[in-house]
Amino acid sequence: MVNNAKVIVLARAELIFLMNALEASHLAGMEMEEFSFPADRLKKVIESGRRSLTARSLIDKDTLIIAPELETMVKGIFFRERAIIMLRGIARKGRQLFIFNFYKNILVQHTMPVEGQHRLEVLTSNKDLFAHINYLVPLKPVSKYKRLQNLLPSTDFMDIQRLTKSDKSKAKEHLKSFGFAEDRASLMAEALSNPAFTLSMICLTIKRDKITNGMAFGVFASEDSSWGIWPGKNKSEIVIFPVDSDDVCIMLQKWLDSGKSTAGNPHLQKIPDR
Repeated sequence: MVNNAKVIVLARAELIFLMNALEASHLAGMEMEEFSFPADRLKKVIESGRRSLTARSLIDKDTLIIAPELETMVKGIFFRERAIIMLRGIARKGRQLFIFNFYKNILVQHTMPVEGQHRLEVLTSNKDLFAHINYLVPLKPVSKYKRLQNLLPSTDFMDIQRLTKSDKSKAKEHLKSFGFAEDRASLMAEALSNPAFTLSMICLTIKRDKITNGMAFGVFASEDSSWGIWPGKNKSEIVIFPVDSDDVCIMLQKWLDSGKSTAGNPHLQKIPDR
């Protein structure tokens, strides 16, 4: 059996066996179609997972009892009460999905190093989570403008984003019409046109596989500046402001402390205090 495991890597068939054994039906951040098979095929996949887990001594071959440490970890992703879904993009390296699952008193990170493989890691505290996110999200702030924020209609932001690909000068003028200073508009247009780093983050509260509350924000960055996209009070607007990795952690901490979505909450929509 597993001894005090903090990291376990499972094949897709093994995870499907465990889902079936624990009568779970959903995984945060996963397209469940990937786990759906015709009944005859599903039976074979489950049996394959059982054999593999038995060979690894992760389940008892006679009783099929799951190793306690493994059971704790998979319950963390199957029955999570809250989840942070983070999609990180790095230029010329592609995108990677990280899912942080909160269940009772445990926190389990779920990643997929390669197709069909699931890596589960127990993080011992929120401090570990934030240290990990600081490592995964290395952002450079624009300190001169740290306290400034701009409000844009969502549709205009998308238009500006498209425009940076074809005419960066026009994109800058459009940004300036929304109150961006010349140098600030230049930095943002550059970050939008050729981002070195992007981050999409969704924070969910879940009850019986139903999302009861949520929050989403994003980040885009060039080599010279990093910008956060935050929901405005009005659903048709967004707030844009300079960010670094500490700001991302502060936003997450406020979400964890609040126990609810920040949408419509002016206090939580402010730029985090430094």
